Amino acid sequence: MTPKYNWMYIELGVPLFILSIGLSLRASQWVNMITSNDWLQQLTFPLVLGLLVLVFELTKLSKMRVHALLGLVIILNGLWIEALIEPGDYL
Repeated sequence: MTPKYNWMYIELGVPLFILSIGLSLRASQWVNMITSNDWLQQLTFPLVLGLLVLVFELTKLSKMRVHALLGLVIILNGLWIEALIEPGDYL
């Protein structure tokens, strides 16, 4: 008899959201390097974040169940990207 819920598998919703935050910060940093418009950088972050979350939801990627270690790797990857961009937040 197999259990109905296996605690070793999680949905990818939260790990992908944390990764999306890191990627959105990176995209807004690239826009800041290209142009000096502060409003464009401020617009880039929520726009890229919203588009990534929308893509993950439409493709049902956020509902996919994976092993907890893979979810942890995705979370750590997102935090690593954030730490590279804004190291003062982690020091």
